[in-house]
Order: sequence, then structure tokens, then C-alpha cells
Amino acid sequence: MRETTLLSLALFGGGVGALLAQRLLRHKTRKQPFPVALPTFSVVQITAASAVLIAPERAAAALDAVLRSFAGN
Repeated sequence: MRETTLLSLALFGGGVGALLAQRLLRHKTRKQPFPVALPTFSVVQITAASAVLIAPERAAAALDAVLRSFAGN
């Protein structure tokens, strides 16, 4: 699998699984950008999931604001 594919899968929801697999299988532990990207993706995803569980209305409003900024509205 290409590195960009692995990073894309990690970015879009698989950060924690990719990080665990990296540690357990000792694969891509030194090759950049994996040592930085996977922990970063994991922290962002855990933070987002926690925000949704703790304050779903505020998380929805934040997501709406982010999507509007990307759309230019």
C-alpha cells in the first residue's frame, strides 16, 4: 500500500488503529512523516470524539463553522 494511502486512512478516522498497528508490528516507526503524523491524527480524533460525547451541540456548531469557512461562507 502506498504511504499516502496509509496516511489518508489514518487521517480520516483510523489514526488510533494505525498508531497501535505501528507500535505492535514495529512498522514505519522511523520513516517520516509517520512518527509525527500518526500520534497527531490520534490526538485530534480522540479530542473530536470526546467533544462530541461531552458537548454534542457545541461540537456540531464547531464543525458547521469549519465547513462554512472551507466553503467561503
